[in-house]
Amino acid sequence: MSIFYLNHNELNGIRDEETVKAKLKEILILFTLLNQEQLQMLVYSNLWDTRVLGGTLRTFLYNTRNREEVKIFILSLMNTGPFYYKEDQHINLLIKPEVPTESFVTKLLSICFKDKHPLVLSLESEKHLKERAYSISDKNIFHDVNNIIGLEELKEYIRDEENPVSITEVFETIQQRKENIILLDKSIKSARSHDFQKRFTDVLMAFIALEEIELKLILEGAPEDQRIKLFSEYTGLEISKESTQTLKVPRYRREREFIVPNLGTVIFDWHVKIGNSTRIHYYIDKENQKVYIGHCGRHLGTSSYNS
Repeated sequence: MSIFYLNHNELNGIRDEETVKAKLKEILILFTLLNQEQLQMLVYSNLWDTRVLGGTLRTFLYNTRNREEVKIFILSLMNTGPFYYKEDQHINLLIKPEVPTESFVTKLLSICFKDKHPLVLSLESEKHLKERAYSISDKNIFHDVNNIIGLEELKEYIRDEENPVSITEVFETIQQRKENIILLDKSIKSARSHDFQKRFTDVLMAFIALEEIELKLILEGAPEDQRIKLFSEYTGLEISKESTQTLKVPRYRREREFIVPNLGTVIFDWHVKIGNSTRIHYYIDKENQKVYIGHCGRHLGTSSYNS
C-alpha cells in the first residue's frame, strides 16, 4: 500500500479566497481517489498554520460560515490527520535537482529524508517541486523521492504501480522505485517456481510497507508488538518472527540463512505472511538502512508445518 506525503506548498501565500477554495477542493479530490484505491495520504502536522489571505488556514476555515464538504474535510484532516511531522533538527542536505532553500518543499524533502519516505503528492500547479524525482543526501546516505503532480499523474501512478499482473512486474517495480529494498538472487529464484494465486498486488504492497513502515519503525526503535500492529493496520498483512523451536531444527534454520553483502550469512527470521502458502523472508540492515529480501515464495518448513 503506497503512502503519500501531501505537498501543500501551493497554498502558501494565496491572497484570493476563490483560489484557496479551489486548492482545498483539489486536495479533497486527490484524497477521495486515494481512499477509493485503499491508499493513504498524510498531511503536514502544522498544516493549519499555512499562510493564506493574510492569516492562517485554520482562521480562514473557522471564519467560513458555510458547512460545505471541502471545509469539513480539511478541518478533519487538520485535527485528526494522519500526519507526517516537522523536522526540528536542521540537517545540511544536498537536494538534486535544487529547490528554493526557504520554501516549504525543502522542509518536506528533509522530512522525507528523515523518515526514509519515497512518495510525495503535489498539487497540479506546483511551482517549486516540479520534477518527477529528487535525490537527497547528507554525503553518507542517499535517498530518492518520487513526486507525483496532480490528479492525472496520480491516476497514471495507480494504474502502473498498484496493479501488477505477474511477479516479474512486482520485482521490476521494486527495483526501479525502491532503492532501499534489495532483492537477493535467491528471492527471485524462489518466486519463479511459486504459485502466488494472483496475489501480486499483496506482494507489491508487502514490499512497499517493508520500506515505508517496517524499516522506519525499526530505525525508531519501536518494540516488536508495535511493529506487528502497525504493519497489519496499514496493509492487512501479518509480519511474524520465527519461533525458537523452528530455528533449532538445522534444516529449517538453513532455509532461512542468506548471504548479505558485507555482512556475510544472516538469519532472515522475520517474514510477511500472504495467505496460507506465500511468505516473504526479510532482514533489516539498520546501519545502511536497507531491507534485504531473501525468500519470496512457498511457506518454508517450521516445527509445526512441513513444506
